[in-house]
This record gives sequence, C-alpha cells and structure tokens, in this order.
Amino acid sequence: MAVIDDKKLATKEADAMNFATALVISDNETYTKADQFCVALKGLEKEIIGDFAESKSAASLAHKTICAQEKAHLDKCVPPRTLIKQKMSAYADAQEQLRREEEDRQRIEAQKRADDEALEAAQLAQAAGRTEEAAALLESPAPAVTVFVPKTTPKASTVLRKIWAFRVVNANLVPRQYLMIDEPALRKQAAATGNAVQVPGIEFYQKAI
Repeated sequence: MAVIDDKKLATKEADAMNFATALVISDNETYTKADQFCVALKGLEKEIIGDFAESKSAASLAHKTICAQEKAHLDKCVPPRTLIKQKMSAYADAQEQLRREEEDRQRIEAQKRADDEALEAAQLAQAAGRTEEAAALLESPAPAVTVFVPKTTPKASTVLRKIWAFRVVNANLVPRQYLMIDEPALRKQAAATGNAVQVPGIEFYQKAI
C-alpha cells in the first residue's frame, strides 16, 4: 500500500488557499492568472486522487475479502439453525396434535356428562309425574360443551415460519373441484383395453400422433 505524504499535500493545499485569499482580480491579466490557477488546482486534485488510488484499491480488495470471509462463516450458521427450527416445528406440531386430542377427549367426556345429567333429570321428572318436562328434556339435546386446553409449548424467540397445509379426513366429502383426474391410470387403461372397458364419465378414443 502506498504511503501518503500528508505533509507535502498539506503544504500545497495551504499555498493554494493563501493564493486564493490574496488574489485580487482587477484586470484581464489577473483574470487570466485566476483561470490558470484553477486549472492548476485541477492538477492538484488529480495528484491527490492518484496518491490515494492504490490505497483505495487495496482497501476495496481487503473489504471484499473480509466480506467474503464473513459470508462464508455466516453461511455455516444457516444449516444448523434450519435443522433446529425443523425439529422445533416438529415438536410444536406434535404438541399441538396432543393438545387437540386432549381437547377432544375432554369435550367428549364433558358432553357425555351433560347428556347423562339431562337424562337423569328427565328420569327424575318422569318419576315425579312431570311427563311433559321429562319429554322436553329428552327431546332437547344438552347444549354443546366448549372445552379449551391451553398450549404447553414454551413461547420462543425463534421465529418458526408457518404455512397452511391440509389433511384429508373424509375423501367422500371433498368437493369435486378439488379432485384430480388420474391421467396416468386412464392412459394405462386405454392402452391395455382400448374402449372395451368403460369408465363412468370417461370416453376412450384414438388419435393420430
């Protein structure tokens, strides 16, 4: 890296300022002298730029090298963090599944207790001769029971990205617009049997290729 002679440059800069301060433009000669000095100042600027060019280039290269080293180290932090986040997500999902199952279990139990209490009340009313009341209790189902089981997974500072997904719980209830034709299976069927085997809603035909 080039060594900058700050003292030399400082002297030239001070001389330039002294000349500019003392300059009085009073005629064409001094006007021309002023112009020539401005041109000379451009030369000084080029000299300064030239003096710092090598240092700037070296600094730029060093900066790029340091940034590349930094990125290489930062990149190595991504895979372990991704793996840990995947494991955290899997654990959180499993705990949420357990929470929902427990919620369902408690809801079923609570609903059964409510239904049993309503049935017992109806039986008591029937035994007491309150037939209409007993009939009303039997005909009116117990109100739906709401159960909430709080989450047990600790709150984390790590942000786990969430996306919406789905699972099929009853294929027979899935609307038609969400179903997909099994084209490979139909092509295989057509190649094997032509139109000898009928598939409801499907017409097999031949086309030139």
